[in-house]
Amino acid sequence: MKFMNDYDVAMAAQRFTHPESAQYKAVRILQAHIEIVDNNSDGWAHWKAPVAAAKQLMELIERRDAPPQSLAHFYLKKAITPLRAFYTKHPYLPERPEGI
Repeated sequence: MKFMNDYDVAMAAQRFTHPESAQYKAVRILQAHIEIVDNNSDGWAHWKAPVAAAKQLMELIERRDAPPQSLAHFYLKKAITPLRAFYTKHPYLPERPEGI
């Protein structure tokens, strides 16, 4: 299963600094998602459901061959879909990351 730890996410946040890029938005959504999961469960690393929901988002962040921005935004929208489903299935979580 695909997994990014806190260090991987922090390094991605340093790499993607342009606010209009899809990867920048993906990193910010992933950071918020991890924080919500960590604050409301045993943690990001111990609960498979939020990790599985963020799989496509992590793949978009770690892509080496960055797609053109118009296509990257399409991939971002596609990657957010499983996260929306996750938050719909777990309504007891107090909030959703901004951008979902």
